[in-house]
Amino acid sequence: MPLSQWGRILVDEMEAAAVPPRDLWIWPLGGASLAVKSARSMVYIDPYTGSPSSGVWIRMVAVPFDPRDVRIADAVLSTHDHDDHCHGETLRPFADNTGALFIGPASSASKMRSFKLPETRIMSARHGDSFRFSDITVEAVEIVDHSDPTSVGWLVSVDDGPVLFDGGDGMYGDYFKKVAETRRVSAATLSIAGLTGDGRKIYMDARELVAAAEDLGVDLLIPKHWDLWRNVWLDPWEVVIAAQARRARFRVHIPRLGEVIRLPAR
Repeated sequence: MPLSQWGRILVDEMEAAAVPPRDLWIWPLGGASLAVKSARSMVYIDPYTGSPSSGVWIRMVAVPFDPRDVRIADAVLSTHDHDDHCHGETLRPFADNTGALFIGPASSASKMRSFKLPETRIMSARHGDSFRFSDITVEAVEIVDHSDPTSVGWLVSVDDGPVLFDGGDGMYGDYFKKVAETRRVSAATLSIAGLTGDGRKIYMDARELVAAAEDLGVDLLIPKHWDLWRNVWLDPWEVVIAAQARRARFRVHIPRLGEVIRLPAR
């Protein structure tokens, strides 16, 4: 039974896409999940096609691809070990049908081993570790996620081209400014959602997301994760309003599921 009502449409589109040299293209896949492609490389960040049976954590957004259809992936990057960022039923087909490496912090690497992924293709990443794939470099960077102290964010850069910062489920902190001290970040994908039913704050809010983007010095802010869970769903246009209130110099783009967002060469 297919996992996605989209069939092969999106996978075929992504894998056939002819990305110009020095460009970076991004496909939002729902929740925190992304596919990122350059002219010669393709990586996935936190791919998740699951749908838990919990009465609290109910998936709201469609599953836009079936991981069993994927044939092109150089790496699958995880930011931390939560199921929607490191999911066995999603990752195993990548192991079976691509040559991808599976890279994440210690918590994710341990979980990947429990999924019986090939040991030689699992790599544990700490802040500052970088990995090269043809024309793409991915670097693990510091984030603050109170649920997993080993969590990492990811910088994805293409040679002589744009740099993407993905913040996982990171909360607001001074680490955004630290990244900007050494890197010129073109775009950021940052998680935002509402409070849990019992009033806990486990994601950034709109004002924090805007402040983080300002600290990073980006040209483009792409909110994510707001669409995944029913109990913490949040209207992403709050980010647009917060950015306008601060007269932010960057652009906020509310992504549509499965659209392509093109970051051009500088």
